[in-house]
This record gives sequence, structure tokens and C-alpha cells, in this order.
Amino acid sequence: MNHKYIATQRASALEWAKHVLTNQGFLFENPIEVVREMPWSTVYRIPSSKGNLYLKLAAKPFAIETILLPYLSRYYPALLPHVLATNPELHAIIMSDSGEPLRTILQKKYQVNLAMKAIDHYATIQIGMIAHVDELLTLGVLDWRLSILPNLYLDLLAQKEALMHDGLTADEIERLIKMQPKGLQLCRELAHVNLHAKGTI
Repeated sequence: MNHKYIATQRASALEWAKHVLTNQGFLFENPIEVVREMPWSTVYRIPSSKGNLYLKLAAKPFAIETILLPYLSRYYPALLPHVLATNPELHAIIMSDSGEPLRTILQKKYQVNLAMKAIDHYATIQIGMIAHVDELLTLGVLDWRLSILPNLYLDLLAQKEALMHDGLTADEIERLIKMQPKGLQLCRELAHVNLHAKGTI
């Protein structure tokens, strides 16, 4: 991990966010603070005269989110955060406050109905985007369709040195390679969508 690069990216993103929001008429009321820091993203809360705003910085492997989220929001604005601005070069997105995160709510008290509702919304977007696959691929979204997954699985297992560095043994890798045909079979079965009256119990 290049810590110098990350520090530079964060400083540049914060300056960019302040500039963009100032031009949009926002006034800052309190210091900007980190509210979540994970390997795949860092989220800052920006208190303003018009409520809390959030700056999300995605790690490089997930930078497509800065392009994908505004695209999806065109079709499902009620199901996704409102995007105020994006900067793909900095992997940065500024969003308005969408309320308390589901994870926080479920950690306090797990509510099955809320979890199911979130899954339903997620499925709605996925199913709706089936008709836009070519556009998504043009945007740069990775092709992880079921027909592609078995080959991606083998590509991953071919990176033996990296996998062993992460803790897998050579024997475990070989066992996983031998499981590829089973994975291929499962992907074909799922892609077939054989969910009719005779195919369910």
C-alpha cells in the first residue's frame, strides 16, 4: 500500500470537495471528520449549512463506483444516494445525507423486514440493469456474469504466489483448482433459471 499516494489523494479530494460545495452555495459549520475507514473506501462527514454531506473515496480497484453510481441513479433515484458531484480521477463522490446506514440499524437490533427490503431493492436494480449490460460494460464495469465466473475463478487461482502470500497452501490451491468443474456446473444451473413449478419444492 502506497501511504504517500493515499495521503495525497485524500488531501486533493478534500480540497476538491470544499471547492465544489462552496460553488454550490454550501457553508461549512464544523470540521470535516472521517466516519468510516475500510480497505475499500474512506467516508468523510461534511457538516454544512444545508445538513450533513458525505465524501466517499474509493480504493483504486473500486473506483468504477464514481462512474457507476450516477449512471444507476438515473434509473433508480429513489433507491440510491443523491450524488452532488463526482471526480473519477480522485475516485471521489460527494453525496447528500440519506439517513442512518442500514448496517448501523441492524447492529442495534436485527430487523428481518429491513434486511429483506434492502435485498429486494438490490435485486430490483440488478434485474433492471439486465437490459443495459452493454452500456455497463462500456462504462468499464467488470464482466462477472455467471458464464464468465468459472474462467475468472481459474485466473484467480493461477496467481499462486499472491494466494500463498495471503495464507493459502499449495495443496489448498490445487484442491480449489480441482473444484472448478463443480463451480462451472453450478454457474450453468443458476444461469438456466429453472424456477418453475416442477423445479421447486
